[in-house]
Amino acid sequence: MSLNKKFILILRSMTHVQAQNILMASADREIAIALLYLEDTDKEFVFSFIAASKEDRIKEEMRLLKKTKITDERYRLILSRLINRLKGKGEGPHRRSYFKPRS
Repeated sequence: MSLNKKFILILRSMTHVQAQNILMASADREIAIALLYLEDTDKEFVFSFIAASKEDRIKEEMRLLKKTKITDERYRLILSRLINRLKGKGEGPHRRSYFKPRS
């Protein structure tokens, strides 16, 4: 199974709040790199967990990243790190929590 499919399957298996907390606490560039090679429907699925302002920053990062060369090794490393964070493994920003503002 590809890392892309694994990433989406893990997100689908999580509650909305769990996925949102981890993604909102992750670096914009890390998410942008993870989304670079996903299908549009999968990108929209990931964005459904992310606040509009962060989504805008990620889309800007993706635009900038398209002009650079991301090696396959680097892409796999970053996506694996994000997958591990979603699974609750590893250290990093996943320990912080995102609180959704009241409407």
